[in-house]
Amino acid sequence: MGTQPKGLPSSLPKLKLGGISGDPMEWPEWSGLFFSTAHAANIADSLKMNHLKTLVTGEAKEVISGLGYTGAMYDVAWNTLFAHFGRPQLVVNAQLRRIYSNSPMKPYDLLALFKFSRIVITCVQILTQMNFVGDLQTEGVLNNATKKLPIEIKTKWLTYARQNATYYMGLEVFSLWLQEISPVQ
Repeated sequence: MGTQPKGLPSSLPKLKLGGISGDPMEWPEWSGLFFSTAHAANIADSLKMNHLKTLVTGEAKEVISGLGYTGAMYDVAWNTLFAHFGRPQLVVNAQLRRIYSNSPMKPYDLLALFKFSRIVITCVQILTQMNFVGDLQTEGVLNNATKKLPIEIKTKWLTYARQNATYYMGLEVFSLWLQEISPVQ
């Protein structure tokens, strides 16, 4: 790493990559795109570092401030960002907090139901991607999610769960059920 091999492009692909402020919720998508467009690119580390420094804001910018713009500190910067915002447990906890902190829905609030279903679906996708499937199967996580439902929807869920009782009814099954009943697909 570090020097530019001859005959290779000296610039990054022309993709629109947004910044990252340091929210672990942003990390999986942002880091995946950054990794594929810059980190894994066959370009000099100084170019990677410059690109990285232009994309960080807020707390993310603070944790790598002082590392300069040279390629010599690029790996340190990337690893520091990962340690602060990308560790799987941080990302998983942030996803679960979105469910836990969601306000209970009012009866017949279809927009709130749709938004909550997107939160649950995204959480399941991220936890699955990060191989935290055990958290998807815990009764506590499912109970915290179903507490957010208004009584008429919770009754439908409980009826569904009784009729389709399998070995477990975890957040993954709940997510699939929410996709089926969500008012806006």
